[in-house]
Amino acid sequence: MNKFSKWYKFNDLFEYKGFTSSNNKDWINSSNVDKKTLSSGFFIEINGQISQFNRHNGFIFKDKNNFGLKKSSIGLYFLKIFTKKTGTRVYIGLSEATKEDHGIPARLQDHFRKIQVLPSRDKEPANKSSLLSNSLCIELAKDCTFGGMGYKLAWDGKKEEFSECREKLTDKDLKAREIKKTHGIVIGKFENNMEVSNSFAESSLRKEEENTKWKEFNKILKHIYKEDIFESEFWEECCEISFLSADDIPDITKADIEKAETKAIQALRRNFDADDILNYEKMIDPKKIHDIDKELLHECFDLNSVDSACEELILNNAYNILDKLQPENFKNCFKSALEKISASNKDYYLRLTLTGNSDLRIAPTQQRKMANNFMVFEPTRKYINCKCILSRDELNNFFKKNNCKVSVSDINEPPNEPSNIRSSFKITYLDNSSWINDLMDECFKCFDKKYPQKRIKENRTPRYGKKKNGMT
Repeated sequence: MNKFSKWYKFNDLFEYKGFTSSNNKDWINSSNVDKKTLSSGFFIEINGQISQFNRHNGFIFKDKNNFGLKKSSIGLYFLKIFTKKTGTRVYIGLSEATKEDHGIPARLQDHFRKIQVLPSRDKEPANKSSLLSNSLCIELAKDCTFGGMGYKLAWDGKKEEFSECREKLTDKDLKAREIKKTHGIVIGKFENNMEVSNSFAESSLRKEEENTKWKEFNKILKHIYKEDIFESEFWEECCEISFLSADDIPDITKADIEKAETKAIQALRRNFDADDILNYEKMIDPKKIHDIDKELLHECFDLNSVDSACEELILNNAYNILDKLQPENFKNCFKSALEKISASNKDYYLRLTLTGNSDLRIAPTQQRKMANNFMVFEPTRKYINCKCILSRDELNNFFKKNNCKVSVSDINEPPNEPSNIRSSFKITYLDNSSWINDLMDECFKCFDKKYPQKRIKENRTPRYGKKKNGMT
């Protein structure tokens, strides 16, 4: 595969079984037919039930899929989480290791658990099960801030059930080599899954881990969706994945993959706001991004396909939002306008959300960092309310020049708005002309005139899917 794949739904490539299991059949590792052993001697108690962490926190990769992704696949991947109330969060990542536990699927599993703020994959070489490490479990069992102090459970003679006896832990019980042979350890007691996640987030053992972007996003999701983020329906409805696999390129190098990631970051940075990108820390050095060599480092690894993948990501996100809007003819008109914007020779950045405030912002990329809300679209079920930096007279002159009166109404000066917003109007119908593009250009010129010190010159990159020589 030398181009990004189409966007796959979460359940095309994964299934979610929950991050814990209370079924003791799932606790046994039967890979050795002659000797069944516990996959782990550590447990948690949730709502009175003894449970154990599932491998990969319950995110199981479907390794027999028909889409070309394998456990050992290397290359790039996009991860998109979209909900009506939070809008889009997108991550671009890479996998350059050929080991199965470090391929693209494993990287995605790691991102899934970050969203839930759960333990990282086990890094101990002797344990490939991707469960919590023994050392961390022992520390958590002694940590009174993590679900209270842990306790000991004794096995029955056949190691099939726990006895009713619950004993206080001693140092003798915490010897890693003895656990599983004689007893189990419950590392904490919790009321529900959310409490487990919150305890990991608050525990002193976890504070230094994770990008703050993931933590912030998790707080938003947990506040809005609560326990739903631990249900398979949430992942099936809100998560999509696209990947660029290098499995069929024998001479691909680490440098090739890193180059492609830089290209992908460049495409994301051109079209999404910092709040929408979960790995924004990689974008803090614009020079590195702008100085990317326009020549493809590897002919079979089409770096330009990340642009087309970004275009599909943007429009896919817009369509998700527009599916919430009625009536149908209004939705179709706006779709047509978005496609024209994406296909134009201008660099536009689209921030598309449908939150409580129904914010749908479309702005030129060059003003991404400075120009907050100088062109805002607020979709409703019957029309789109638009606010912009032009004055009421300037706006009237623009519509008169472009014969757009049949498409807009109620031009006024909105009260109590930031200085960038000087007028507003309603879009009642979107025809097939390019007046939205022209209007944004007018707003852009007005902003430059009002704030000349904020003008930003950026090196522009080839448009979606276009190579240096102009070929597509």
